[in-house]
Amino acid sequence: WFGTPTWALGGVERLAFVAIPEKVRRVIVYGDRGRAADRLLEKARDHLTANGRELISRVPEHHDDWNDAWRAHRRSA
Repeated sequence: WFGTPTWALGGVERLAFVAIPEKVRRVIVYGDRGRAADRLLEKARDHLTANGRELISRVPEHHDDWNDAWRAHRRSA
């Protein structure tokens, strides 16, 4: 996914409010694991998929958030 334009929102609660340019066809959310994050993603789904956009959601496999996953990866390297 290198070379993909990216926005850091600073929290899943902002997903429903981010301004997405018309030309964007796919939104990939790298979110946190857990019920609260799942609920907020569902709340933002209509906004994120407007204009026929595809929504892909990724969460870390073994950690609650991407910061923890990255730190664990760095420790094991």
